Amino acid sequence: MEWFNKLSNGLLQYSVPATMWWKVPSTVTVQILGEKAPSPGPIDNQSGQASIKVARHMKVLVTAPDNPDEFNIAPESDTQLEQYVPEDGPTTWHFSVTPRYTAKAQKLIVQAWVIYDANTQRELPVYRAAVNVHVPGIGECIKRLFEGDPDYWLKYGLPGGAGFIFISGVVTGLWKLARRKKNQTPQPTTG
Repeated sequence: MEWFNKLSNGLLQYSVPATMWWKVPSTVTVQILGEKAPSPGPIDNQSGQASIKVARHMKVLVTAPDNPDEFNIAPESDTQLEQYVPEDGPTTWHFSVTPRYTAKAQKLIVQAWVIYDANTQRELPVYRAAVNVHVPGIGECIKRLFEGDPDYWLKYGLPGGAGFIFISGVVTGLWKLARRKKNQTPQPTTG
């Protein structure tokens, strides 16, 4: 691939929120600067950057390959997956990322490709980011139920959901504590 070896290096910068809220969309931003673009400094809340090969046409994706159903990921309205990257400026991609489940250290990856023509492209190295998905409290869960989000309650509050497990643990602990206190109470003696 002689065309690939002739490509110059530009800069890839990305911003992935370290914490996301369950079922609430967050924006992941990826910016690629052409080989002659002046250094603009970091983007807002930058998570990482790397020197990469750049071409006039590039494609960017954000995915969660380890657990593909953990997130709903879609380009935002201002973003097409394949875009033109000028040699002296930046091009930006925005992705809406909505966690479908609560979890810690979920992995999102940023992938970029340089495109030569409709049939020839080459993937560049992959960049990883860890995301913690906020586990809501029972108060937030009840609030969302009353706001008309029963799906939230089904996944969180019913048996098998994270909130149900927490609440049942608290109730069991209180029940055991009450039994222990009852057993420690001196019994009156009859004489």
